[in-house]
Amino acid sequence: MKRSIQKLFYLPWLFTFLLFISACKRDTNVLQQFDQELRVLTQSLSSSVAELLAVPDSGEIEKVIGSALIISKDGLMISTASILKEGKPMVAKLNYLPYIPVTLIGTDWETNVALLKLDTTLQFQSVPLIGKNDIEVGQLGFLVGSTPFLKETITMFGMLTHSIIGGEDAYDVPMYALSTFSVLARPGAPVFDADAQIIGIVDGKLHTAQMGMWTVIPLKTIRNVLPMLEKESGVQRGYLGIIPADHSIKNKNSEGVVVKAVLPNTPAYHVGLKDGDNILEIDGIRIKKVSVLRKQITKNPNKKVTLTIERNQKNHTVEVFLQSRIISSEEENRNPFRKL
Repeated sequence: MKRSIQKLFYLPWLFTFLLFISACKRDTNVLQQFDQELRVLTQSLSSSVAELLAVPDSGEIEKVIGSALIISKDGLMISTASILKEGKPMVAKLNYLPYIPVTLIGTDWETNVALLKLDTTLQFQSVPLIGKNDIEVGQLGFLVGSTPFLKETITMFGMLTHSIIGGEDAYDVPMYALSTFSVLARPGAPVFDADAQIIGIVDGKLHTAQMGMWTVIPLKTIRNVLPMLEKESGVQRGYLGIIPADHSIKNKNSEGVVVKAVLPNTPAYHVGLKDGDNILEIDGIRIKKVSVLRKQITKNPNKKVTLTIERNQKNHTVEVFLQSRIISSEEENRNPFRKL
């Protein structure tokens, strides 16, 4: 069954490849032009993509753990937070340069975005974070990367579409899906459009490589969190202090989100929320599922909101001042019914 599913994912890519070869047979200039444009794209971006390697306690360079894109001349880089979970020091490898130490500036485990800095006084070719906030389904995405065993950066391409993953937080949007068989699709590897503008970076959390699919963190999400990562080393989100119940635990009206537990010394605790309360609205917005509740809470740090709750078959309103917090680890972010 698993192999059959994998074959289905290969079909769109195979179909596109066959169409491309067919076009090349009709006009050999098509292949030559594509080859030339791919070379130009790679050359223009090769000096802005770094491979990240972990440094173990022994001090010897370990295997590559991800990629990063240089976004400023003084060496600021974006990558994914998931590559940092082991907490080991890192170095970066760029074409024709020795290993460069890397400093962590900030991380956001919710969106899986990390801001890093090359620890050197050198100046670098950078890629500005300009580009469209969305993609066209079926457009080509160009994945740029290298390995410590290559002298040059190389480029692979694939088709882009929208995924159903993400978009449940105040600062992120649903991720893209890139269909390609590239071995360069490490966490943090940048994906560009045909105009060499950044589309996003490979998320690297989902193990879909065997199916030829990679999830991509969109540029819009990166731009949403980057100023806070640079200023505060993290992203402040609103915090109520509850653990929401599983979707199977509902009141008869099937509306709202049931409170499984109220955590002590939190905003929810201080205004008298109780286990079993059903949150129906926040500031007049209907709450139909946990993801809607999360978005409404996280976008309001250090702000007062009005909750409409159902308790004992009666509706009540209560004002609560949401605290602010930074999600500090991947473990804290992993559970879909984690505290809010």
